[in-house]
Amino acid sequence: MGRGRQRAMAKKVAREIKYFSPNTDYDALTSELSSEKDFQDSSLDGVQGGLANSELEEYVEWVKQTASECSTGKKTGQGE
Repeated sequence: MGRGRQRAMAKKVAREIKYFSPNTDYDALTSELSSEKDFQDSSLDGVQGGLANSELEEYVEWVKQTASECSTGKKTGQGE
């Protein structure tokens, strides 16, 4: 295969990778990550290096916000 053909194939593959966008169900992901049951069932007492409850709540809020931004395509960030 000549160099021109190799370059064309490489561009084609790069373009396919660049514009590949799998369908992601952000609503299902948000509900899975923000379910209260998961946090109530997990025991954080006595865990070395674990996140504190306030940090977990802050993280869950960030995940919800990020998922919302991804599904709507709009930034709703704080302080930006």
